[in-house]
Amino acid sequence: MNSSLNQRFVFTVHFHFSNMPAPLSIIIPTLNAEKHLQSCIASLFKGIEPTLVRELFVVDGRSTVRTIEVADAADGVIIEPTPNRCKQLMAVDTKAKGSGSLILRFDTVLSNDWHDEFLAHIENSPLKAVTFSLSYNFGAWLSVFLAFCASLRTTWFG
Repeated sequence: MNSSLNQRFVFTVHFHFSNMPAPLSIIIPTLNAEKHLQSCIASLFKGIEPTLVRELFVVDGRSTVRTIEVADAADGVIIEPTPNRCKQLMAVDTKAKGSGSLILRFDTVLSNDWHDEFLAHIENSPLKAVTFSLSYNFGAWLSVFLAFCASLRTTWFG
């Protein structure tokens, strides 16, 4: 897939399409993410088909900043377990009703065409996990190196 991201994210999808109008549950684990969360959510819904996203979960690890207020303004379901990434994901596991999940880092900014590439992938390879290319919005040799390492990891481990 050729989509470019401004930050890293993990995308795991297992779909069993029926006639469900919105199959995707979006999950964003956060901790003190006020500064970046609004951009993440805005990029997620920019130009998207309304029948793709079923629900948005912001799983906050008890932030001390206004993260909850940002999530609430986006009409996300807010869950507040302990500040542990594994426990955050476990807390939303039984609540997500979509037939697939998109787990994003709170500082992820998706490209404008991510949903088109996602839908094309689901149509052509419905049993494979979806991955996107990675880029960072800080320009330095380190960002190129990190993106390269992430690409290798995805190639080797799927």
